[in-house]
Amino acid sequence: MNLRRVKRALESALSSEGLKERRKSLSTTDRPREILESMLYAEICKPITEILIENPIFQSDKSLNLYTDTSGQSLSANELASVLCRLADLNNDPSVAIDWLKRVLAIKTASASRYTAYWGIRLTKPIHFNNSISILPMSQVPNSTMKDRIVQQRFDLGSGDIRPIYPPSAVVQIRYNDFTPFDNGKKGIFGKYNDVSKQQSLIMLLQILNGPANPYEYMSWFHYQNEDLQQLNATSGISMPIPELNLGIMPRTVSLNPRRAKELVKKFHLMNKEDSSRIILALERLNNAQIRTQLGDKALEVSIALESILTDGNVTENTYKIGFRAALLVARRISERAEIRALITSTYGLRSQMVHTGKIPDAFKVKGVGKMSSATIVESGILICSKALTRLIRLGKIPIWYDFETDTKNHFNKA
Repeated sequence: MNLRRVKRALESALSSEGLKERRKSLSTTDRPREILESMLYAEICKPITEILIENPIFQSDKSLNLYTDTSGQSLSANELASVLCRLADLNNDPSVAIDWLKRVLAIKTASASRYTAYWGIRLTKPIHFNNSISILPMSQVPNSTMKDRIVQQRFDLGSGDIRPIYPPSAVVQIRYNDFTPFDNGKKGIFGKYNDVSKQQSLIMLLQILNGPANPYEYMSWFHYQNEDLQQLNATSGISMPIPELNLGIMPRTVSLNPRRAKELVKKFHLMNKEDSSRIILALERLNNAQIRTQLGDKALEVSIALESILTDGNVTENTYKIGFRAALLVARRISERAEIRALITSTYGLRSQMVHTGKIPDAFKVKGVGKMSSATIVESGILICSKALTRLIRLGKIPIWYDFETDTKNHFNKA
C-alpha cells in the first residue's frame, strides 16, 4: 500500500475549501457526532478511497473483514478512507492517521467486551459472576459513541428524528480475550454471543429476586479494548432486543445486593435440570407480572408463576395447596402464615375473576383482614412469589411437597 500517496491526499483534503464549507454548513445540525462526521468526510475522502482501492485486499475475495461476536463487517476502501480523514482532521496531522493504519494492519489478536444496558437495577460497585460476565455501574463502562448516546439521553432514529430516553443505570459486561479480530473461524469470536447470552439472560432473570427487581434490557454494543480497532467498530455490533412484552411504564430502579446476587446464581446452578426449568418459567412469569400494566394480567402472570413451583402435577385444590405451601416457605414466624396464605388465596381469587369475567374489582376480600385494594393484593402476591423462589433456590430443589408439609424441620417455626 502506497502510504506516501495516501498521506499527500490527506494533506490536500484537509487544506481544501470544500472541507471548510462542509463543516460550516453542518455546524447548526442537531445530530449525533458520528453521523455528522460521516456526512463531513463523505466527499473529501474520495481521493483517498481511489488510492486505497488499488490495494489487492480490496480487489479479491479475501477482503479485510472485522468481526464482532454477532456480525462481520467488510472494511471497504471507502470506510477506511473515511476513518483516515477523520483522524487526520481531528489531530490536524495526516501522520497520525497513517500511523493508525499501520498499527491496524499489524494487529494479530485483540480483546473486547459486549455491553448490555438495563433499566430497573443499579449498583455502586461491579459484581463479577465468573471470568466472562459482570454487572457494572454505567460510570465504569468505557467511553464510546454508544455510551454517549445513552448518558446524554438521546438516540437518533434516523432522518434527524432524535428522541429522549431514560438512561439505564447498570450494564452487563461479557468479556472476550485473545481472539483474532479479522478471523471468523476457530480463533475468532463470530457467533459466540449466542452461547454466552444464555448465561447473561439467566443471571439477569435471577436478579428479579433482588428486590423484587424488574431488569429490562435496553440495548447492547460491542467495544474493542484496542482503540485503533474501535475506530473501525464505532457503530458496529449494536443490537436492540425485540421483547415479548413492551414496557408500559419505566420500571422502578432497585439497588442490587452483590452478595445476594452472586449467591442466587451459584445456588441455582446446583439445582437439577427439571427443577431449574420450573424456576426459570416462574421467574419469566414473575418478570411479566411486573411489566404488565393491567391488574388482571398481573394477577394471571403471578398465579402461573406460583403454580409452576408450588404444585405437584395434581390439578385439584390448587388454591389451597399454593396458599398453604407459600406460607410454609415464606413466613418467618408462625403468626405470619395465615396472612400470607390469605393474600395468595385472594391473588388466586382475582385471577379467577379475570378468567371468568374479563375484569377484576377495585377491592377484594382477604380472609382475616377484610376488603383490600386489588392492586395491593397483587403486589403482595408478587413479593410473596419472589420470596418463595428465593427460598427454593437456597434449598437447592423443589421439594416433594407431601414430605415438606409434614416435616417441620423445613419450616420457620418462630412464634
